[in-house]
Order: sequence, then C-alpha cells, then structure tokens
Amino acid sequence: MKFNVQLKIVLCILSLLSIVFLVPSEVYAAADGDVTSTVEINDYTANGPELSDDDLFGSSIANIGDLNGDGVNDIAVGAYYDDEGGPNRGAVHIMFMNTNGSVDSTVVINDSTANGPTLTDHDYFGRSVASIGDLNGDGVNDIAIAAFVDQSKDPQHYIDRYFNESKYKQWFDKNYPQYTSIYEAVGLEEPVKENIVEIKTELPKLTIAAFVDQSKEPQHYADRYFNESKYKQWFDKNYPQYTSIYEAVGLEEPVKENIVEIKTGKYLSRR
Repeated sequence: MKFNVQLKIVLCILSLLSIVFLVPSEVYAAADGDVTSTVEINDYTANGPELSDDDLFGSSIANIGDLNGDGVNDIAVGAYYDDEGGPNRGAVHIMFMNTNGSVDSTVVINDSTANGPTLTDHDYFGRSVASIGDLNGDGVNDIAIAAFVDQSKDPQHYIDRYFNESKYKQWFDKNYPQYTSIYEAVGLEEPVKENIVEIKTELPKLTIAAFVDQSKEPQHYADRYFNESKYKQWFDKNYPQYTSIYEAVGLEEPVKENIVEIKTGKYLSRR
C-alpha cells in the first residue's frame, strides 16, 4: 500500500503540469518498486525554465539523449501555450540534467530563438516532442516538434473540427495560409471529389386545354383571344398554366417579326 500512495503523489504532481524527472531506477527506486525520491521541475527550479501562467509546461516530454556529453541524458519539454511573440505560439525547453535530477541549465526554443522556428499565433508549437536521432550526422541528437497537430490524436479529429466548427475553420484559414487544405496540414490525403452528373429533366408538355373543341380550327380560339377582350380576360384568369393561347390550343407560337418604325415628317415650304 505504501507504493500505491507514493505513486499517486507522483501522478498528482504530473497532473499539475509540472515535470517529474526520475533518474535511473537503481539510484532513486527501491528494489521492491517503491518511489524513494522525486524531483520536481517548475518555474521555481534553479536553472530551470522561465514560465508564465497557463504555459502548459509539461504537456509533452522526450528523452533526447546526452546532448552536452556529460554522461547524463537530457530532456525536451513542451509548453505549447507559451506567448512569446504572440498568443499560444508555443515553446520547447531543452533542459540539461545533473545525475541527481536537478537542472544544470535550460535553453528555450520559441519564436524569438535565433535559427529557430518561424511561428504564428496559435501554432501550439511544442504540443508534442520526439527525439529523432542524429539526422544531419553532426553527432548531436535532433528533435521533432509538432505545431497544432497532436500526434496522439486521429488526424480526422482536425478535419471534423474544420468542417463542423466555423471559428476553428476561420482560425485555421487565417493562421495557416501556406497549406492548400486542412488535409495537407494534418497529413491526410485529399479526398477525391466525385464527378457530379447533372441530369436535366424536361417537364412534360401540357395537353391541349379542355375548352378546345377538336372539331374547330385552333386558329379560331387564337382569333377570339386577340379580338375579344372579355374572352382574353376569361382565358388569362382560368388558364394561367399556359404560357400563351397558342400553347393551350396546340398551335406553334408564331415568330415575332422585327417591326421597324419609320417616322416621317412634313416639310413646310417657304414663300
């Protein structure tokens, strides 16, 4: 039961977003697994990080090997709500450790670091940190640091937020114009847009109106329409579904000729 109580204490410290550095088990852990000592790293730690409220220091941590060659592994710790240069741009603290778990020195990487990252507001730089070995062959381990993408989450999480949360979409579009889409930003393949075939359907033609007597010439009704005002009013009121009297009686609409109006004037002769 003693082990359980001590373990809960360590986890409690972690939940407060502080960093607990446990050196090799043979030094600080008893043979039966009990925690013998704990070293906490926070804003008050000698040679430790300089932090502000809500920096979320400790949100990510990585063992990055022995960077300075003193025989002790060093660590990288993210603080992705760090406001250096702008709100929530993020930072990573590289801490060079001593054998007793204390901090020998700290170097911060943020928007102001020479040769460091170029960040924009809400990049959340340092949300995840990982040691990736010596990429450039200079004998020093390198690190990979994500911006707003949390590698522990499914990338689809960000896609869903983008298309379902208007404020998130506005934030992404404003701060990440270098990406062609949210899919590119989170490392997902752009979905193939299906070809949408537009099918146009013609409306069925209207049948000849019921008032038409098939034994009469259709022109009979057209003549009445244009020569009898009451007949015209009656048709227009009762058969609005037809575009014209011609459609109603089954005649083809006549082509309207271009009528050129010629104006003539009288010439007055002078005496």
